[in-house]
Amino acid sequence: MARVELNNIGKAYGAARVIDDVSFTVEDGEFVVFVGPSGCGKSTLLRLIAGLDDPSGGDILIAGNRVNDRLPRERGIAMVFQSYALYPHMTVSKNMAFGLELAGTDKATIEARVNRAAGILDLAPLMDRLPKQLSGGQRQRVAIGRAIVREPKVFLFDEPLSNLDAALRVQMRIEIAKLHARLGATTIYVTHDQVEAMTLASKIVVLNGGRVEQVGAPLELYDSPANMFVAAFIGSPKMNFIDAEVIERGDASVGLRLPGGKQIVLRAGKSTLSPNEKVTLGIRPEHILLRPGPAAQDGAVEFVEELGDCHHIYVRSGDQTLTVRGEGKAKWRLGNPVQMVFDPEHCHLFRADGRALPGHSLLSDVVPVDNQN
Repeated sequence: MARVELNNIGKAYGAARVIDDVSFTVEDGEFVVFVGPSGCGKSTLLRLIAGLDDPSGGDILIAGNRVNDRLPRERGIAMVFQSYALYPHMTVSKNMAFGLELAGTDKATIEARVNRAAGILDLAPLMDRLPKQLSGGQRQRVAIGRAIVREPKVFLFDEPLSNLDAALRVQMRIEIAKLHARLGATTIYVTHDQVEAMTLASKIVVLNGGRVEQVGAPLELYDSPANMFVAAFIGSPKMNFIDAEVIERGDASVGLRLPGGKQIVLRAGKSTLSPNEKVTLGIRPEHILLRPGPAAQDGAVEFVEELGDCHHIYVRSGDQTLTVRGEGKAKWRLGNPVQMVFDPEHCHLFRADGRALPGHSLLSDVVPVDNQN
């Protein structure tokens, strides 16, 4: 397998710059996921690594070798696309073997590699079928098998589960995770689905507008987002953001005024906040408690989503709606007045430019309790 390094990679189409000075490293054997909104550049970046497009600047290294000028087949990569792209007139076995046959691989090696891939992906009973006789999940497994037989240094996946229904996506997500655990292959995976990113990745690269917003382990991004974009994009439902104003700054605390005039006090961390400075308080839906308490925010239930194992309550407070997540069935109904307090261990604070201020949590005047929404 191999290490992949991107050093100051840029890509422009005329005046439109779609990748802007991107640098990071995928370590040998890592499962790295590119995630971000549509148009953020994640698929373009994957195509640059694959050699399907050329960078406008910077260097791409695979296993320590600069590959900018190498053809895709010379890079030691195998790519699985959103479309299965199987040959309809060929059996599963022939689809998996065809690329090796074109490369002039001997028959014994082809047979051994195809049989090994079939065993890994549980395709042995299907080897004589045509693609039209397969389900969507089976076709995607064949496409993955076609990549495995090449024994590449790096696997590249471009939204491979987008064409599957919800149940099959879950099944194939598990299959891909098991495959990576079994092969230990360096893997780069593109998706717009943050659930795939959180459950599959050992490291996530969050992209926005062709730039890297943050790189880190899934829970690192969830618990310590670098800015408001990452905080909003990672997590479903997304983090709530509340406009606030600094009213006082002590040696170890900072006082904030929230909409409606309520005040809260946070541990100060190492920030340089000043009185009257505008900031944003961030709190995830599962960290808002619906009960009376010190500094509670008033609101009214605007909508309730019952999801079986949990529920989402949308609470109108002033001129904004906050999302609250609770376990089990909700006891609140449309129009009910509620009071909200924030779990003191899970508050985030952001400057006006969106950057996170680390080290802030509510002081103990708000006591964490089990969410009884």
